Amino acid sequence: MHWLDDGNFSPAELASHVEQVRGNTPTTGGIAIDDAGTIYLSGTDNRRILAIGADGKVSTLIANPRLIWSDAMWVDNDGFLWIPASQQNPTPGFTGGKREVNYPVGILQNADPSEAGLE
Repeated sequence: MHWLDDGNFSPAELASHVEQVRGNTPTTGGIAIDDAGTIYLSGTDNRRILAIGADGKVSTLIANPRLIWSDAMWVDNDGFLWIPASQQNPTPGFTGGKREVNYPVGILQNADPSEAGLE
């Protein structure tokens, strides 16, 4: 990926290195990337987390009704995926002024990706 930092490439040359990967979700609340290159993508519309492997294969890692607008995920130093379920969509700005958040707002933790068969 050295070409991203090299100012000598034209826009067309840079574009030739771009690969589009589709996670098949209309919206995403956020992404996280682990040391193995797996990209975790939150599907806010269907309350799931997709995993896109370094080989480009897309799979559903987690589908859970508690993943209400999962956002700002991160992978810690031990390889655990942390998933805040921020519940932005049931706030007054999205619901015509009504507060419909289901408290407490949670942060979920997934198993080590190597234990989930992603590495």
